[in-house]
Amino acid sequence: MNPFETQAQLVTEARQRGDRTAEATALADLGLMHLRSGDAARAAGILTEAADLARMLNDSLRLADAEGNLGLALLEMGRAAEARTRCESALAAARTSGSGFAEKMALEQLGVIAARGNDPRTALIHFGSAVELARQLGDWQHEAELHWFRAIQYAELDDRAAAMGEGQGTIDCLANRDESRAAIYRDHLAKYRRGQALAPVFPGGLSFSSLDRTAEVPEPAGPGLLHMALSAAQALGKFLGSGMKTATAEVRQRRLELCTNCENHTGMRCRLCGCFTDLKTRLPHEACPAGRW
Repeated sequence: MNPFETQAQLVTEARQRGDRTAEATALADLGLMHLRSGDAARAAGILTEAADLARMLNDSLRLADAEGNLGLALLEMGRAAEARTRCESALAAARTSGSGFAEKMALEQLGVIAARGNDPRTALIHFGSAVELARQLGDWQHEAELHWFRAIQYAELDDRAAAMGEGQGTIDCLANRDESRAAIYRDHLAKYRRGQALAPVFPGGLSFSSLDRTAEVPEPAGPGLLHMALSAAQALGKFLGSGMKTATAEVRQRRLELCTNCENHTGMRCRLCGCFTDLKTRLPHEACPAGRW
């Protein structure tokens, strides 16, 4: 049985037990799996079910999770206005839940929608609010990525000084914590400062965990350099998780135990960061956003 069939079985079992909360969680996980595999239309249908069920249960935390990811699915389908409405709903639900992590996630999603809609000023506002929350919550990994998102938007506005400042913010967050990624960002920022071009492959839109795509273009420079740094840093994580370098079995087991006993774990992934724990716990440079490991 493949992972999609296994997750669909969890939905069926929850329905058979009459456990609507477990059903909403399993649907959200299944929808996100389809979104990250590139099937946005199927993801949207499943995530709509999850959101409707969470709303019926008056479960604001699960509603924020489902609505936010539904927004991203709709964005991939070219339905930007609907995507924005869903992500605004996710933000409202996150604030009702009182979860700073859920609010930060919804703000990032709204920033992504604005960035993909060529509205860098609005994107900067959303990413900036998310940065502040990440800092307050001690989530340095997300803070680092959000600084780089802001750097890209400033580069789109041709504000080189601000772009450099935000890029340095990313490096400062990673320094002495994840030197491999810090080195990638440091190198790309230096090349951006000099206005140099890099290899011809970089994300065509703002790239992050569930919207990772590439496009062939000639001689990227300016914002393209910053996009490429983000792609390279994410690729490094995938490379490390491929078996070239992973956490020890003991470390991974300890991490999995902590995740399994956490109220924010769905059974498949962490609602705080959106990561599937089977992969994240394998990567030596990763950390729990709540500081549990």
